[in-house]
Amino acid sequence: MPIVKSELKIVPYDPRWPNAFAAEAVRLRNALGPLALRIDHNGSTSIPGLAAKAIIDIQISVAVLQPHHVHVVQNGGAEERRTLTFRDYLREHGEAAREYEQLKRDLATQLAPSDRESREAYARAKTDFIDRIVAIALRRGYPRAGKLPDVQMSRISGEAPKVRNK
Repeated sequence: MPIVKSELKIVPYDPRWPNAFAAEAVRLRNALGPLALRIDHNGSTSIPGLAAKAIIDIQISVAVLQPHHVHVVQNGGAEERRTLTFRDYLREHGEAAREYEQLKRDLATQLAPSDRESREAYARAKTDFIDRIVAIALRRGYPRAGKLPDVQMSRISGEAPKVRNK
C-alpha cells in the first residue's frame, strides 16, 4: 500500500462546518471529560465566508501541558502506517536510529528550535531522512504488526496505561 500525499485543495466556505465542529466537540468532550477545559473551533473553517481546506481544526485547552505530543490519525490510514513503519524500523535497526539521533542533535544546535518557526524548520529538515527510511522499511515489510508491545489506555481518564501484545 503506497503512501499517497493528498493534494492541497481550497474549497468555498461550507455552512455545515460549524455543525461538523459542534458534533465532534461533543464526542471529544465525552471522551476527555474535565481534562478539556475548552474545545474550540479554530483555523480557516471557523471563519464564516472564508474559503479553506475542508478540514475542521479543533483546539483543546488543558490546565497543564505534559511533555507529550499527541498525534491523532485515522486507524488504518496512510499516516498511521507511515509513523508505525518508521518507529518499527528504527526499533529494529540501531544504526539507523543512531543516524536519526545524530541528525536531530545537529539540527537542534543549528536551528535552536525555541519558537514555532524554528520548530517547523527542524521538522522539515528531518523529512528527507524519514522519507528515505520509510521507503526502505516498506520494501522490507514494515510495519511489523504484533511484534512489539503496544500501550493502550482502556479509557481516557489519566489512569495508568496497560501494555498489551498485539
